[in-house]
Amino acid sequence: LIGTDSTGLLDRGNGGAGIYFFGGVNTTTVGGATAGHRNVISGNTTDGIYIQDAGTTDTVIQGNYIGVDLTGHAALPNGDRGVQIESGANNTIVGGTAAGEGNVISANGNDGIIISDGANPGTGTTGTVIEGNTIGVGADGTTPLGNGNNGVRVTTEDGHRIGGELTTAGNEIAHNLGSGVVVQNATATTTPILGNSIHSNGDVGIDLSQDGVTPNDSGDGDTGANDLLNFPVITSAAETAGTVSVDFDLDVPAGDYRIEFFTNSSGADPTGYGEGQDFASAYAVVAHPGGSASYSTTVPGSAGDVITATTTEDLGAAYRSTSEFSAAVTAIAGNSPPVFDQDLLDRSDPEAI
Repeated sequence: LIGTDSTGLLDRGNGGAGIYFFGGVNTTTVGGATAGHRNVISGNTTDGIYIQDAGTTDTVIQGNYIGVDLTGHAALPNGDRGVQIESGANNTIVGGTAAGEGNVISANGNDGIIISDGANPGTGTTGTVIEGNTIGVGADGTTPLGNGNNGVRVTTEDGHRIGGELTTAGNEIAHNLGSGVVVQNATATTTPILGNSIHSNGDVGIDLSQDGVTPNDSGDGDTGANDLLNFPVITSAAETAGTVSVDFDLDVPAGDYRIEFFTNSSGADPTGYGEGQDFASAYAVVAHPGGSASYSTTVPGSAGDVITATTTEDLGAAYRSTSEFSAAVTAIAGNSPPVFDQDLLDRSDPEAI
């Protein structure tokens, strides 16, 4: 119990971070996959866990409650971030894919997790893997306990991964006051965001450049956070016997891409774009010729499902950048045209469809 009283229910926080690794401390594990290994790291004045400096590498953070009490269902916030990783602290693992390895990182005063250059700009911080965590939600997976800013924020660095292809790699990132995931600066171009449940956040689900919905551009020649990769444009979604046939356009540079589709039982984001509550399926676009091309696939679902999608660049051995969420489309029975919420889109950027 780090920052609480002996019951794990009351705030007795430390004056700074609950745990602070710096100056080259490496190969450290905080927590573990069983309840007996779990730490409650809550109520501290600044961060729950603060990891800093080149050489402070290979830290593993698993199975902890960060920003909540011993029950996992009530807020006991750290004053700033749940987990802060910065200034060259490389190859940090937050969570995992095995049972019990995910952390609850919720109710903190600022971002749930931030990766940055921090106090030493230019040092770079790479290799962070964030998977299997509950970020902004209680340990029961339903109680809203949003962090005070974004669920996850990557500022200036490349080479991180949020979620993954395995079913258990996805994070639930929900109810945060800011966005679900922010990739902030133009120097952060390689952050794949895969297989997560992102929903019910205060701002857009995935925000590249931290400026709200970024419209697609013709040919996708713009640059910026995650290359400002264009999202798919869903042109048709029609359900028959539990399967939704989806047509979409993709306007990106030549290459291979993973298109992820999501359904949203909580409905579309107020902007009309995203979020991505329940991962439905992935479609491999192979040898895209560059520019705009049309594709078709099927996803499991029902008429009335609100469907969204993302684009992720597939380099074969690894994934690169992921787009923001597409405009939300409601699946229609049979071969009816797709339904967009035009009032929502008019408030954002209808020309992006």
